[in-house]
Amino acid sequence: MASYLIALLLALAGPLLLSFHWHVRRAIWGCPKRLILSLLVMSIPFWVWDIAVTARGHWSFSEAHTLPLRLGLLPLEEWLFFPVVGFIAIFLWEVVGYYQRRHA
Repeated sequence: MASYLIALLLALAGPLLLSFHWHVRRAIWGCPKRLILSLLVMSIPFWVWDIAVTARGHWSFSEAHTLPLRLGLLPLEEWLFFPVVGFIAIFLWEVVGYYQRRHA
């Protein structure tokens, strides 16, 4: 069972759907290149670190909880983890910023 993927999708579902709300839509989706670049800049160091520590055997990923698809040493879900968490963080930042400006 792909419980890792299910957990990622559940975590992403709310912020992704709400990111199209008019209060934050422009801030998040107004410049897709900026969003993608931000997610890549944040993800790349963690991917490198993940690959290194997995190669050294410091940790591994349960085949029972991940899809069989592996890119290098990491399951697909681990490649998605950092961009998903980054997107959620950007979404929360924009929502909190909106409400702070609105109630300031």
